[in-house]
This record gives sequence, structure tokens and C-alpha cells, in this order.
Amino acid sequence: MKICEVSELTKVSDHRQKPAGGLTEVAFVGRSNVGKSSLLGALLMRWKLFPTSSTPGKTRTLGFVRVKLASAASRAFHVVDLPGYGFANVPVAVKEQWGRMVEAYFQEGTDLGLVVFIMDVRHPLTASDRELLAWIRPTGVPIQPVLTKADKLSSTAAVESLKAVHADPDLAGFPAPVLFSAKTRQGRNELLHAIWEHVARPPLPAIRHP
Repeated sequence: MKICEVSELTKVSDHRQKPAGGLTEVAFVGRSNVGKSSLLGALLMRWKLFPTSSTPGKTRTLGFVRVKLASAASRAFHVVDLPGYGFANVPVAVKEQWGRMVEAYFQEGTDLGLVVFIMDVRHPLTASDRELLAWIRPTGVPIQPVLTKADKLSSTAAVESLKAVHADPDLAGFPAPVLFSAKTRQGRNELLHAIWEHVARPPLPAIRHP
């Protein structure tokens, strides 16, 4: 599956400042240092839009990129880069600010069609992962798990990790995780196809928090 349109990155500190258009949104979320920027760069083939850093927690805003897949059935949509969470070495006040920003996005956003939930294949489902999953699940928004850095393990070990994650009760009912490697592009087409299934038609109505 190919991409025919990728816009520049628009950064906002409040979801209400996002680009106009009412496009379906595909949000990418994962703990700090999970490889989210590398995944987005490899997925969209636009590495400069999502620079990586040796310092976890570099993303401190909501990033919106307009994307269109080369399919007659697909519509333009927004990829949304959410700040990482977990062990980022930043002040507590900054973490709290990120939390409020992401919480407001999930609670008040009306265009969210899919959450791509990113985990490191070597360290899947930490306590912070489970906490966020428990919070997102009641919204009714579909979740696609992804295990990054697949090239860091042998193929056998990576598949075993995938099986363990897929069998985890906290991921019950979700699609099988996609094994992804930004280095080898493993899983790129699979993830693009999973996204296409949600942007080729209007998203299902989601249940929002009161």
C-alpha cells in the first residue's frame, strides 16, 4: 500500500487548535523511548517530520500530519503524534501538563477513528501501558497494538513476544499486534492496511467520557 499525500507537521498544545477539516484521526501513542518517532518516520517515509532523540520525552505537543493513501476507497486523514508517557526524564509539572493535554484530546476529540498503541517488543505492557489502556478502552475507539524494534530480537523471540502480548487479558478483543521495525520496514504494509480499514470509511461512533 502506497501513500500519495503527506503534509507538513502542525504542532499544537491544545487539541482545539488542530487543523480544520474534520478529518478522521489516527493517534499514535506509546511510552517514552518506545520508538514512536522512528515508526512514524518509516511508516510515512518522512523521517525529517519526526526527528528522533537520545533524550526521551522530546515530543511535548500534539502533532498533526495530513495523509492520504493511494487507494480510491481511502480519504485524507490526520496522523496525530501524541506525547510519550512513562519514564521521560522531565519535571513532574511537565508530565502533568502532558497528561492533561492528552486526557483532553481523548475526552473531547470527536474525530478519533483509531489509536495505534505502541510498545517495545522487548518490554511490552508496562504498568503505565496498562493504565492508559484501561483509560482508553471505555471510549470505544478501536485500538491497534504495535510492537516496535522487532529487529532487536531474533524472529523466534519476537514472535513469542507477540503471542504473549496478544494473549494478555488487557488486550482482549484487540487485533493481533503488528511486529514493526523502522530499520527493516517489517510490518509497514501491515500497519498501513490496518489504518486503511479505518479511514476507507467513516469511523464508528465512539463512546465518550461524560
